[in-house]
Amino acid sequence: YWTWDLSRVDPRFGDEALLAKLSDALHARGIPLVMDLVLNHVGPDAPLVKERPEWFHRKGGITDWNDAEQLVNRDVHGLPDLATERDDVYQFLLDASLKWIKVARPDGFRLDAVKHLPLSFWAKFNADVRKAAGPKFELLGEMLDGDPRVVARVQREGGFSTMFDFPLHFAI
Repeated sequence: YWTWDLSRVDPRFGDEALLAKLSDALHARGIPLVMDLVLNHVGPDAPLVKERPEWFHRKGGITDWNDAEQLVNRDVHGLPDLATERDDVYQFLLDASLKWIKVARPDGFRLDAVKHLPLSFWAKFNADVRKAAGPKFELLGEMLDGDPRVVARVQREGGFSTMFDFPLHFAI
C-alpha cells in the first residue's frame, strides 16, 4: 500500500520474470490474475517524493472526511498525495500501469482509493487502460462508501467494470 516504486516489483517479492512466471502458472490453471494498483499516493519515504516534489499536493492530511476537496487533494493517513491533475503525473501513472499489462498479462486491476482521485481521472485512466488491454480487462474499484447510488454513479461515470460492495458491507 505504501508504494515505493510503481514501475518495479518490490525485490522482497521477486522480480518481473518471477511475476510473469506466476501469471503463466495461474493462467495455465484457468485462474485470473488481478493486480493491485495504488495510484493516489506513495509511501512517505518513496524516492519520488524527493525526486519530483512538484508532483505532490503537499496540503497536509485530511481533517474533514466529509469534505470532497480534502478527500481528493490531501494526504490519506500521512501518505503523500499525487497531483494526478498534472499531465506528467497522469502519464507516469498510466505508463507504469501499462507496463504491468505487458510484463504480467493480468486479467484486471484492483484500483485502490477511488474516492481519493477525481472522477475525471478515473474516466480517462480506465478508458486508456481498456484501449491498451482490451474491453474485457477488469477494472475493479475500491470505494469505501455505504451509499449504493454513489457507488453506482462512480462505477458508471468512472468506467469501472465493477466495484467492491461496501453498501452491502455496511448494511450487514
